[in-house]
Formats: sequence, structure tokens, C-alpha cells
Amino acid sequence: MHLIQCQCCAVKGQLKKIGTSNRLICYCTDCRAFAHFLGKAPFVLDEQGGTEIVQVSQQHLFFYQGEHLISAVRLSENGMIPLVCRMLRNAYW
Repeated sequence: MHLIQCQCCAVKGQLKKIGTSNRLICYCTDCRAFAHFLGKAPFVLDEQGGTEIVQVSQQHLFFYQGEHLISAVRLSENGMIPLVCRMLRNAYW
């Protein structure tokens, strides 16, 4: 089990049974746009514009506090749909 929370601590959850996950540096347009959308680009993008991400199966992600504060954001028509906390527009980093 791994605990996760947004930066303002309004939303908390956990990842259970992380059997298979992907940890990588992503350079796609969506990941870069998301970092800029959050105002975190200088902190999370490397010199080549990549950001470290961990992909996990949705079935292993559970929220136990502040679930009503979670929003999904799509920054392009066919892009990914990351989750953010509406309080301070924080991702779960």
C-alpha cells in the first residue's frame, strides 16, 4: 500500500496492490501541457521537457478523503485525463 495526497492535503488516497506499474520519463505533448497547466513546469520538467510519471491501474487507486474535490482535466481532444485537486489545482505528485 502506498499513500498519496494532493499538495494541500485536502484529497487523500492510497494505491493498493501495485503489482504492475510503469515508471518512466514522458516527453509527450499532454504531459508537458499538464505541467504548464498546473504551473509546475519549472519544477517537474527536465532539461529536455520530460516529466517523471508512474502509471498504475485505476482498479488499485482508492480515495478516502476529499473525493468531491477531484476533477479530471483533458487538455487535448484525444489526450490523457489526469486527476487534479480543485482546491489549489494540484496533481497527485
